[in-house]
Amino acid sequence: AELGRNFVQRLGDIALIGLDTGEDKLDTNPLFAGIFKMKPYREKQARWLAEVIETPAVKTAKFKVVFCHIPLFDPDPNADDGTTVTPDGYAKWSRECRELWEDTFVLGGVCLVIAGHRHQFRFDPATKDRPWAQIVGGGPECGFTGHGQDRRADSSRFPTVIEGLVENDALRLKVHDLLNGRLVLDSTVNVVARSR
Repeated sequence: AELGRNFVQRLGDIALIGLDTGEDKLDTNPLFAGIFKMKPYREKQARWLAEVIETPAVKTAKFKVVFCHIPLFDPDPNADDGTTVTPDGYAKWSRECRELWEDTFVLGGVCLVIAGHRHQFRFDPATKDRPWAQIVGGGPECGFTGHGQDRRADSSRFPTVIEGLVENDALRLKVHDLLNGRLVLDSTVNVVARSR
């Protein structure tokens, strides 16, 4: 109850896990004047995640999919470090959440993280060092970026619908661009073996 935004839902072969990444700025950001404390909340979620990953509803699912607002990885070597606020006023991904939760993802066999925050679609396939894939969904900017006088057209920004279906022992993912009526991803994610 004290983690009211977290959830677990089992749908057939898929366990859906919801985590709350919270604010995209560190607790030490002067904006919060020392009154905002996300780190203890995230740590509490890490303990909750370690427990829930072992429940029968999650442990026996072929596919474990995590949902959170802020991405947990950015493949761009020039991206911020996941803690630093960019000139746009936010961190593009959450290093703190990744550091707190990733070991449990790996131990528990999480195969996919679905995030938002960036309002721009991106797919990061799993790698040897990061066995979970990540989809960053698009948002309501609908073809524009920037604000006020800096607002300009950007074809990489479109609202998305993410579809998942278990087929032939793989999780087939389709991502639809709702603005332009096109399919932007048709890929599969395989079962990730638990490392325990």
